[in-house]
Amino acid sequence: MTTPPVEAVKAMVSYAWGTPEHQQRVRTLVDHLIDNGIDVTFDKYDLRDGDDVNRFMEQVAAQGDIQKVIAICDPN
Repeated sequence: MTTPPVEAVKAMVSYAWGTPEHQQRVRTLVDHLIDNGIDVTFDKYDLRDGDDVNRFMEQVAAQGDIQKVIAICDPN
């Protein structure tokens, strides 16, 4: 008996841009998630130069295939 393949969870990371150190911590977390099989939508990897951030977020939400949203705040 074979186990059916597991589809990757599709997640989007939304975060406070904050300090460069905070942004690096977020990027490190995203890299860890990707390395562990999570299909992550992340502006630093998926937003192209010149694209509008708000439109990008709307398009991601409109796709309807995101299963989880990870919201990351900073102390400020």
